Amino acid sequence: MNNPGFTQHNVVFEPEDVPPGVDAAKLSMGHKERLKKDMFERKFTTKGEYKYGCTPHRLGGMIGHITVV
Repeated sequence: MNNPGFTQHNVVFEPEDVPPGVDAAKLSMGHKERLKKDMFERKFTTKGEYKYGCTPHRLGGMIGHITVV
């Protein structure tokens, strides 16, 4: 059953997909959290490549990539 106001998406960074020393868990929403809105914000302070995905939809291609310069 879906809760009103929630989508079935999240934003998860895995440790192997962020620069060394970055805490992927702190960037992530968590594997069980869900977006309440269409927006998700995080501040990136370490240069490098970051890959992320939506846990329930990663295999379907719902992934992203951020480059911090």
